[in-house]
Amino acid sequence: MYLCNVKIVIMSRVIRMINGKCHNCKEKHAKIFKDSFFSFGFPKMNKKCPNCSIRFEKEPGFFVGAMYVSYGLVVLEGIIAYLIGSFFSNNPIVLLISILAAIFLLSVPNYRYSRIIWIHMFGSV
Repeated sequence: MYLCNVKIVIMSRVIRMINGKCHNCKEKHAKIFKDSFFSFGFPKMNKKCPNCSIRFEKEPGFFVGAMYVSYGLVVLEGIIAYLIGSFFSNNPIVLLISILAAIFLLSVPNYRYSRIIWIHMFGSV
């Protein structure tokens, strides 16, 4: 029974991370970023949760560690782009261009999700 509850807690945390919701209050409208996922421009982050008023940036430099999460995401995306590109061509230039295009196109979602993952990992500490 305990293991089932742990799975539910983990899945609810993953769903909140994917949707970009607050790690503290778990409310439906408590978004970490002001704009929607498909908006143009650089994403703007809320200073506090609109619902529970918890600060997302605990101290200056809190999101420096999110760069490591972003690096891991870029490596994973590069590997996936290589694997997908290798099905279509074995030319190294084409593979390099496909990897660089994937990294460039996913840079804004990487920024957003690296911060969201970092907040969910260390925001409650």
